Amino acid sequence: MIKIKGMMIALAHDYRIQLAGRGFMCAPEIELKMPIPPPELVLFQHAMAPADYFETILAKRWDGAESYRRGLAHATGSEQEIEAALVALCNRVAHLGVDRANMAIFKNDAKGHVARGLRTYFEAKL
Repeated sequence: MIKIKGMMIALAHDYRIQLAGRGFMCAPEIELKMPIPPPELVLFQHAMAPADYFETILAKRWDGAESYRRGLAHATGSEQEIEAALVALCNRVAHLGVDRANMAIFKNDAKGHVARGLRTYFEAKL
């Protein structure tokens, strides 16, 4: 059975908006005595600074405010604030996806290696 975790799913996306005051992102595998799959580690390394990566694999719980300060989330706030932040983010970046072929080139260059590693790893598990 393949288990996909919330932080991994969040970091796989281009943009993340996290609710403040409730919930957190974390990778608690060390506390659960479970290994972290290598592709997940690559994803973490891609998405965060080395010091934050180290804290994350040691089960640091990132709340919305700290996630935002560390660049894990692109916005944070109350439910009303994150809705407004989401609309603003969409308005700011929507035009970038009009030329899908060009966007695919940029995204593949930026983090295609992460997607390929995850796909290879999980296909081998099936």
